[in-house]
Amino acid sequence: MRNRSLLLTALFLFLLSCSTDDPAPDDQPLGVSARSFLSDENFTSLVVEIVYVNGFEPSGISLSAVKNFLQTYLNKPEGIVIKSRAVPSPDMDIISPSDIIEIENMHRTEFSSGQTLTTFIFIADGKSDSSTSEEWVLGKAYKNTSMIIFQKEIRELAESSQVSSDQVQQITIKHEFGHLFGLVDYGTPAQSDHVYRDPEDPKEKGHCEVTDCLMSRLLNYERAESLTLDELCHIDLIANGGK
Repeated sequence: MRNRSLLLTALFLFLLSCSTDDPAPDDQPLGVSARSFLSDENFTSLVVEIVYVNGFEPSGISLSAVKNFLQTYLNKPEGIVIKSRAVPSPDMDIISPSDIIEIENMHRTEFSSGQTLTTFIFIADGKSDSSTSEEWVLGKAYKNTSMIIFQKEIRELAESSQVSSDQVQQITIKHEFGHLFGLVDYGTPAQSDHVYRDPEDPKEKGHCEVTDCLMSRLLNYERAESLTLDELCHIDLIANGGK
């Protein structure tokens, strides 16, 4: 499945480039754990393990915004905990799908057990091998509980626009969490027809057709503080165990 492009316009509307591809066929597919994230049927708490390269630490503002987002939509009565730590750079200017798996295998220490679900986020200092001068890949949700954020790409985007790195990072992480939650119609069944249909790939799922939805392909990062899931995506999450 092809990656989405990120386009720059005068209004600073960006097409968030992300991936719903699994880089390794033996991994659990994206969306498989959607209900595990959303409901408290099997998991009553969530641990978010964030591993970042030295010098690329997410700000407290970003972490707080992400935690608030998770608390808004997930039924986790025993709480949501974010753990973060720094690691040395993997010295990969360009990161391939196989590199992503290697990085996770090296650094992930939190795994789901008992009633605690875990998710892994790696904040990288390299760029995706799918990224070009015209197509910027900011993040990828690549397994059922994992994502990678290309922070170097995010910083370069922020420097060339009027939005802050924090704003772009927050929206990228939230958007990728949306994919882990099974949106749109990618593990969490759509309760109405609001799936964006790519004219070049009509079977492709994963994004919302509603303008200004967090799961839209075209996002206005200048509205980062107010950008959230639209009502139709929210209804989908509630129907699959979310709140």
